[in-house]
Amino acid sequence: MSSQNLNLDYVEQTRRNSPHRINSSNSNNNLSQPTTTASQDTILRDPSRRLESDPNIYPDPSSNSQSTVVPYAPTPPPAPTPPSIPSESEIYGPDRLWGHPPPPETNENASRSLTSSSGIRYDQPQFPPMAASQERMFGDFKDDLTRAAGVVTPGVDDGPYIRYALDALTRARNDGRGVLGYPSDSGDESYQQAYHFTPTTVPSPYKAPSAHLPPEMIARDNVPRDWPIPSPGPIPSNPTPSAEDELREKRQQRQERSRHTDDPWAALLAGTPAEPAGGRHADAPSPSGRRSPPKSQNILPRNIEHWQPRSDLVIDPEMDLHNCGKALDYESPLTLKPWVLRPQSLLLLATLCVLMIVALIFSAVYSMSHDSLTAYSGTIYGGQYFLFRMLPQLLAIIILIYAQCVITAAFWVLPFSAMASDDRNERRDAVFLPLYPKSFLWPQLVGSWNIWIPILNVWLLNFTIPLQSCLFTVILVDGNWAWATVQGVAWTLVALYVSFLLSLAVMFMFWHRRRTGMMQKWGLRTLGDIIFLISQSNSLARYRGLETAATRTSMKQRLDGSAERLGFWFAPGAPEIGTWYGIGVATGEGDLATEKAVSPEWIKRREDSPEAGERSGSPLIRYRYLPWCFRDGPIAFFAVASSVLLIALIVVSFLPSTDLRQGFLPLLNAKPTAGAFSAADFLYSFIPSLLGLLLFLLFQPLDMTLRILTPWGELSRAEGSRAQTSLLVDYATCLPLESTFSALRNKHWRVAFVSVLSLLFALLPVLGGGLFLALTPTDGVVRMYPNVPAFSIILALLFLYVAGLICLVPNRGQFRLPHAVTCLAEIISFCSDEQLRTDEAFNLHMMLESNDLAGHLDRGKDWHRQGRWTLSTGRNNDERLGIKRYSKYTVNPKKLRAYDRRARGQLISAPLPHDSGSLFNR
Repeated sequence: MSSQNLNLDYVEQTRRNSPHRINSSNSNNNLSQPTTTASQDTILRDPSRRLESDPNIYPDPSSNSQSTVVPYAPTPPPAPTPPSIPSESEIYGPDRLWGHPPPPETNENASRSLTSSSGIRYDQPQFPPMAASQERMFGDFKDDLTRAAGVVTPGVDDGPYIRYALDALTRARNDGRGVLGYPSDSGDESYQQAYHFTPTTVPSPYKAPSAHLPPEMIARDNVPRDWPIPSPGPIPSNPTPSAEDELREKRQQRQERSRHTDDPWAALLAGTPAEPAGGRHADAPSPSGRRSPPKSQNILPRNIEHWQPRSDLVIDPEMDLHNCGKALDYESPLTLKPWVLRPQSLLLLATLCVLMIVALIFSAVYSMSHDSLTAYSGTIYGGQYFLFRMLPQLLAIIILIYAQCVITAAFWVLPFSAMASDDRNERRDAVFLPLYPKSFLWPQLVGSWNIWIPILNVWLLNFTIPLQSCLFTVILVDGNWAWATVQGVAWTLVALYVSFLLSLAVMFMFWHRRRTGMMQKWGLRTLGDIIFLISQSNSLARYRGLETAATRTSMKQRLDGSAERLGFWFAPGAPEIGTWYGIGVATGEGDLATEKAVSPEWIKRREDSPEAGERSGSPLIRYRYLPWCFRDGPIAFFAVASSVLLIALIVVSFLPSTDLRQGFLPLLNAKPTAGAFSAADFLYSFIPSLLGLLLFLLFQPLDMTLRILTPWGELSRAEGSRAQTSLLVDYATCLPLESTFSALRNKHWRVAFVSVLSLLFALLPVLGGGLFLALTPTDGVVRMYPNVPAFSIILALLFLYVAGLICLVPNRGQFRLPHAVTCLAEIISFCSDEQLRTDEAFNLHMMLESNDLAGHLDRGKDWHRQGRWTLSTGRNNDERLGIKRYSKYTVNPKKLRAYDRRARGQLISAPLPHDSGSLFNR
């Protein structure tokens, strides 16, 4: 019997208060004999086999009044002195299993034979290895027991220690930092915690971690001789269950928990009684006589039948959140907003608009009253030319990008804000609101008028860029050339900025003090945040099967009338759980009546599959969707067309016959009219700036699509991806340069390159608007002359534009999905897997900030110790398509110690438990 392959299922049930007796009639004889060793005084009984013919087994208590009763308890022997500690080979070598060579027996040893002692009775052995040799009681009795029981200390029942090891491995921790001791039914405070000691020289997967050692052992050397051996307390009086009973009980508990993970709300609507969450009551005794763990450790919100919303405005300061005391007051109210939507940010943007309006009015009035602004310097290469021909649109593009960031943040927050509303009509179909704007090339009007009015005004701001480029022109005043303001352009710009300023006021009133559904210390930005919200949801089952839906319309048909709520919840029937935060549906009597009245056929739609007969693992379903701008035809056309146009521009610009540096005829009247309007200057300023603006706005959807799909592309990799580069990626909600730096940290080079290009291409309309100016050379013919430095920068930006398009062509297959992921319903459909929602990383215990979730997802650890996640149908392609944990570690667990040495220069971990085999070969 190998000491490393113990049959844990074959464990004798511990016998309570089973005394052994010593015959007092032979006490004098025993005193005259030499003192026996501890191993020779050990007694082993087999309850199933008794020698009924021997009257000494059950002696009459009245006849043995002098006998001593010793209670049976698994008390370890006293710590051996250093000279008596056996060597490693004696404990773990072949001698331990097969016995020592028998020493030559002397007369003295023969007189102390085990079979000749009349004062102590030995029962027949109960272990299978000794069953074949019951008639042969020869050799060293210590070796026989060691060989049979596989323990270092013979005569001590290993049952309590094995049960403790099973409890330590399978029982839930009470606080995440310590280990619970033996369970006690009697509540005896003197019952001490028992420790299981495993020699550190044995690289066994069952080796106890350092947290299981006594506190005084932490500050001392890890040497067995220095370990204090605590004595376990008295054995409880009730029968102790065997290891088989405990394993059977834990298996039944897991099966009971799995029954309640379907959808308790559907059971309520159907009128079918459901078993109380958590199985039997926590205080009810288990079949084995033990008490179940506390109810708060077994019951989770997703297993609770009755959900009730808790207000985030009127709360008790002492109320807890996620098992953390007084945290609810710390995280309330649910009004957190991104910085660009906060009052100070909107006030800053309004201030910029006011300054722009004031500058436009001043320049228009001053130029009209003085016939001009200032004298022309006579060159298009000085600072004066930059001030009048490039700086206005540069300031305008800053306001435009700022406004676009505000609208992008409003798109992201609006679905969560609608789900946090108390009005069910506002929550209805909130999961289908778009999370990202498709493009600013055309207005995407969503939501109520408070939302689409600012969106429309931001789209109108696009025209301020080409208008700003032709705001100033050169006119002839009293025989001298001077800069003047084009009156019609100036007042048009004033009107556009005033309109945008009013829309900012509307946005400020809408978002000020509005509930956004986000806790004060937790801004929802990543895919991991969304998974956490739905991990405890009681309405997640309705999304199962939607991962294969082709369009958003088919999802709406299945989820028609969906009105999930985002906020704080509590369960009246389980007050020990406290308050939790997430997405769900209220299941009170009034709420259920409302749901039945609004959506009477919800259960029937829930049972019907949206696409019957489709398998999520089929390639036609799994890889059918790709955003339009990333498909083969459009992206190839963009790349080829931009390359051809760039080559043509270079050829036309530098041919001797068409050299731009020599100027060209405007073919329009260049003479300024009333109000300083010149048709030639207006056309050759407005058109180049508008073309540059179109290129800038066309590249933005490519950048946004790449940022949206990058975490999904990482999850689609065959080997999975770390949470730091997938679940915790927030590129789509970042500001322009913020996404670049974040991508550089995660080594997403393409995202960093494209995002920085998207910002650089804002210079195209700026430089294009100031590229040409009408001048009169010495021959008296008016020509349009370019600013050569600006033209050179434009050519460099166009080369980068082509490079950015080309870099998007390869490796687009990883972004293919069954459907889009631009609304909450589409994202949740891939996160409804039961394996994902029950993963320990999304356990809401003590989860109060986004950093807490990031820590649970291994961010901050060495890269090789971070787990991997994947979007797949399982290793055997037989599961539901969704996000799953791929592995616990990035590398092969067998190589962790080598990577630890490389990362820290020393070992930082104990030997790992058995894991799921090889992952990578690095």
